[in-house]
Amino acid sequence: MAQVQDTVADGGFERWHGGYFAPATGSNGRVGCCGPALAVPDTWGIPEQLMAMPTNQFTYKEIDTAHIHSGNCAVRLCTNVTEIDSAGDFAAGITRLVPGSVSCAGIVAYGSIGIMGDPYQTIAYSTGLPYSDTPRGITFYMQMEHDATDTAHYAYVFTRWDSINQREDTIAYHEVDIPDAALPYGQWVRLSDDINYILPGLPDTLHLIFYGGRNGDSVKVGNNTWLDDISFYHSGDSISAGVVHLDMDDAITIYPNPTSSVLNVRIDDYMVGYTIALYDLTGQRVMHEVLTSAHTSFSISALTDGVYLYRVLDRNGSPVKSGKITKEN
Repeated sequence: MAQVQDTVADGGFERWHGGYFAPATGSNGRVGCCGPALAVPDTWGIPEQLMAMPTNQFTYKEIDTAHIHSGNCAVRLCTNVTEIDSAGDFAAGITRLVPGSVSCAGIVAYGSIGIMGDPYQTIAYSTGLPYSDTPRGITFYMQMEHDATDTAHYAYVFTRWDSINQREDTIAYHEVDIPDAALPYGQWVRLSDDINYILPGLPDTLHLIFYGGRNGDSVKVGNNTWLDDISFYHSGDSISAGVVHLDMDDAITIYPNPTSSVLNVRIDDYMVGYTIALYDLTGQRVMHEVLTSAHTSFSISALTDGVYLYRVLDRNGSPVKSGKITKEN
């Protein structure tokens, strides 16, 4: 299996910054659509990017701990209403020129999304590094509770920077509707899709966006869509091949912590051949083992009780994850 780049941080939505939906008062004293405290997954799109879209939608992105597929969190994409007057309220630095009430489906996006308006090229700069393999498929889990019929939607764009023409060329592009009829009400469903390549070569940047619905209206206010555990597949002929997690915290799991005698390490398949090193607090290395399978167990019963630092190293010896474990009886 080819070694691949970790493509998106926080595909499981476990790490966020910011707060929740918050109104903002415009320069004219009116309350605008949303303030700067919207919750955002680390390294994902920021509210200002999404609010600047050429639609009347705004972002309503919220961490959710009650409706999760796995881990600690999911993202809730809620259809909501905001009031913006025809003069254009000022909210979080973005002026909107739309009248009256606007009903909008929640949006969450990774990377800049201006490219979504031009599926073939953009002047946006590439932010990635060349992939060592072409992603083959995407999979994620979604749950809908839509009291009014709606259609969720997602799109991805893989691009490669063209240094000669100073533009990003689109390597793969796809937009997909997910109608309510495709998902049972209130149940998590695994959805998957093969990556649709339109040009050969390795991409270097990913743009990804999910909508909770399609341009919501007042009838759909209160509809909720939950999203969790987004992953890409990188090997084999279809998405039935081995999974590569987007978040390194999902790709590498070290447990239990604390532990009395056994340390378990679970990794994605492409990481077989990586190593784990354990150090005491003086910096002395006390263990160095090769990860020979996707699930490896090591005995640390000979170590004295205390706190140890660990590093997971790739085949070149570069650290890909580090942390602390506690050994206690």
